[in-house]
Amino acid sequence: MNTVTRRWWMIEVRGIASFAFAVLLLLGPRWDSSKWLAVAFGAYAVVDAAGTLAFVRAARGVETNAYVGRAALGLFAGAMALIQPSVPMVALFMVVSAWGLGTGVLEVIFGSRAWTTAPRPVAFMVEGMLSLGLGVTALHFPLESPAMLRGFLAVYAVANGVVATALGESLHALPAPAPQAA
Repeated sequence: MNTVTRRWWMIEVRGIASFAFAVLLLLGPRWDSSKWLAVAFGAYAVVDAAGTLAFVRAARGVETNAYVGRAALGLFAGAMALIQPSVPMVALFMVVSAWGLGTGVLEVIFGSRAWTTAPRPVAFMVEGMLSLGLGVTALHFPLESPAMLRGFLAVYAVANGVVATALGESLHALPAPAPQAA
């Protein structure tokens, strides 16, 4: 069985983390403050990067350099948001935009390079396109309010949660390969 298929649950946990982030954004208090929004985004980016690193460590036989880059970018963006949560709103939009664009490109690269070694590579590419959409949207509206960024992040988190959870479930449903004769 492919190591990506055996690690289906790691992808699904990232999807569940996205749903939790969306719920936090939609129901949490004080999200109209850029400081608390930066903390929420920073925590999500770090958790997502940790999940990505765990997946990379477990996925053998698959080209994972793009995923290593994705994790590094997530750790960097998350750390920036957590270390300096009182940045001006335009700076937070730029951090989110850079994270979305960077992780999106790297996710698409992973999906395209894993075409022959990982099942369901298109789903990885769809996740990348969602991140790219968030990055482009945040880049296009850098002078908006915290409520607008909260909305962008919540829509992204729900969509990403759906795709990641569906990918994890579809990998879990794949049949195990037949045992090889000795």
